[in-house]
Amino acid sequence: FKAFTAVIGPNGSGKSNLMDAISFVLGVKTTQLRGSLKELLYSSGDANAADRPRRGHVKLVYVVPAEDGSNAGETEVHFTRLIQPSSSDPDATYQSVYKVNDRTVTWETYATKLGSYG
Repeated sequence: FKAFTAVIGPNGSGKSNLMDAISFVLGVKTTQLRGSLKELLYSSGDANAADRPRRGHVKLVYVVPAEDGSNAGETEVHFTRLIQPSSSDPDATYQSVYKVNDRTVTWETYATKLGSYG
């Protein structure tokens, strides 16, 4: 086996939150995740509306190996999916924004680039 990471822990320790984050950044549709975009933003139950977070993001860093297989020529590609309100209105809807290497792109471009790595 190549090196891998296992996430273990007791119930309630956040394992499913980690899977939600990975699924989110890989472009899984919000309807397949637990809740709406706004609900994916963490807030304690007793926070008032003004104190709740209005944006969040998950970044995946993919290490592209060098063509000769060495570590010397590795490069990184950053995939980021953000949740942000569509306006400054407190009742604004939330939207996803996709970025590749900190450049905003369409969902199609994001998915194609992500898919190019298998």
